[in-house]
Amino acid sequence: MIAFCMKQLPISEAAVDVGPVLVAVTKWSDRNMLTCYLFCSDVAEQVRQALCNITEGVCHPLKVRVEHILAAADIGATVLYSITNLVRFYQQVIGQVILGSLLQSTLQELQELSEQTFLLALQSQVKQQLSERIDTPPSDLSPSPSVSQLLNLLREVLSVGSIAERRQQDLTKIVSSIVDPLLQAINESATRLSTTDMAVYLLNCIYQMQSTLSLYEFMDERLERLQAQSDAQLDTLTSEQASSLVANLNLGPIYTILQDQGKGCLSSIPGMEPAGLKNFLSKLDAFLVMPDMLLLPQIGLLLSSLHRSTVQHRAFEVIAAIYRQLYEAVHDAENLYQNPGILMPRTPDQVLKLLTG
Repeated sequence: MIAFCMKQLPISEAAVDVGPVLVAVTKWSDRNMLTCYLFCSDVAEQVRQALCNITEGVCHPLKVRVEHILAAADIGATVLYSITNLVRFYQQVIGQVILGSLLQSTLQELQELSEQTFLLALQSQVKQQLSERIDTPPSDLSPSPSVSQLLNLLREVLSVGSIAERRQQDLTKIVSSIVDPLLQAINESATRLSTTDMAVYLLNCIYQMQSTLSLYEFMDERLERLQAQSDAQLDTLTSEQASSLVANLNLGPIYTILQDQGKGCLSSIPGMEPAGLKNFLSKLDAFLVMPDMLLLPQIGLLLSSLHRSTVQHRAFEVIAAIYRQLYEAVHDAENLYQNPGILMPRTPDQVLKLLTG
C-alpha cells in the first residue's frame, strides 16, 4: 500500500488524482479481516487493534500525497470541494471500521485541511473575479456578466455531491462566500446610476440570485433577506413611477391643494375651478385608454414579470387614490361645483378597475 501511494503519477501529471489514493486505503488491508470485522458482532478487540497497526504505515505517504494535491496552484474551488467530500467520505468509512486509529485521525486532519483550503480558494476566486471583471451596469440594466459568472460558479460548486450531514453547513458557507461579496459589488457599481436605473438594475440582479438560490434547500433565510432588499427597491421604483404619472397628468398642483384644503369653497381656488380640472380630466381619459403609455421606459427592462406588474399596479393605485380624493371633493356640496356628475362622471371604483383590471 505504501508503494502504491508513493508510486502514483507525479503531481504535475495528476495533480487532482486523489481518488485512487484514498480508494486504495480501504482495499489495502486483508479483505477477509475487514469483512470479519464489519459483519461479525463478536469480533475480538485484538482484530481491531491489528487493523489499527496494519494501517499505520499508510498514514504518512497518504498525508504527504493529499497535502501536495491541495497545495497545487492550478486547482479550482470546484475540484477542491470534490476532494474535501472524498476525504470526508473515507474518514467516515475508516471511522466505522477502525475507530480511534492513526489512519482515522490522519484523515480527520486532512478533512479539516481540505475544508479550509477549499473555502480560502473559493473566496480568493470570487475576490479576483470581482476585482477584475465587475462591470458598469449594461444599458439594458440586465445583470452584468460578472453576476452570471459567479452564479454559475455557485451552481458548479453545489453540483458536487456532499456528505448529507454537512450539506446545510456547507451550503451556508459556500453561498455566503459568493453572494455576500457579489451583492456588495453590485451595490457599489449601481451607485453610478440614477435612482430609477439603480432600482431596476438591483431588482434584476437580485431576481437572478433568487432564481438560482431557490433551487437549493436550506436557503429560506437567505431568500428572505434578498426579498427584503427586493421589496425596498420595488418601493423606490413605485415612488418614481407614481411621481412620473402625477407630473404627466398635471396632478401635482391638484394634489397639493387637496392636501392643504381648509375651510372654504374649493371651486373658487385657482386651478381647482371646473375649467382648470378639465385639463387633468382630459389627460386622464387618454391615460385610461392606454395606461402603458405613461410607464417609465425602465419598467420594461425588468426581468421579472411580477416586478413589472407590481410596480405598475401600485403606481396606478396612487393615481386612483388621488382621483378618489378629488372626486369626493368635487361631489361635496360645500365646494359649490355645478353638475359634478358631468364634470367627473366616472366613479373612483370605475377608474381603479380600468387601471388595475
